[in-house]
Amino acid sequence: MGAFTTEAIVLRRADWRDHDRILTLLTPRGRLEVLSRGCRRPKSPLLGCSEVFTMGNFELFSSREHCMLQNCQVTDGFYPLRQDFDRLSCAAYLVNVCEAAVQEGENAATPFLLLARALGYLSYHTEYTPRAVLTAFLLHFNIAQGYRPRLNHCVNCGKELTQPQRVFFDIEQGGVTCLECREEPCRGGIL
Repeated sequence: MGAFTTEAIVLRRADWRDHDRILTLLTPRGRLEVLSRGCRRPKSPLLGCSEVFTMGNFELFSSREHCMLQNCQVTDGFYPLRQDFDRLSCAAYLVNVCEAAVQEGENAATPFLLLARALGYLSYHTEYTPRAVLTAFLLHFNIAQGYRPRLNHCVNCGKELTQPQRVFFDIEQGGVTCLECREEPCRGGIL
């Protein structure tokens, strides 16, 4: 309890009462629900840091009932996301994945870093397609969460899979299978 500072990314915002918002933050220490009082007033210094995708150093005050936002030094707002619908929709998917998977009080240093980098690539590196960034994020996020799919060998027979070969993802086995080992058509999806 008391005041503390943490680096965070805003995952969600919900308007509350007349001028307040409840923010869901992703921090290296896990997910936090924070009350941002008066941030919807036109001249509020908390207005800019109470938007989704904002990353910065948040000064918070924790009491028994809730955590309140006192101040914020914005590091990046990832504004270019708002100029391209495909990039914005991928970024929204990324923050929803983080909100659903990361719990309060768990060590989330790796998911925080992955999300910050993915938002940076979506915003400032237009040579990468949004789908490529999304796919890379999901693969690394799954590995960080403890799931590591096997993608270059068949999980059933161990045969090395070549690039043009048709493969299938087996959800139960946690990897891809070759055409010969595929048992049932409805078991996995085509990659």
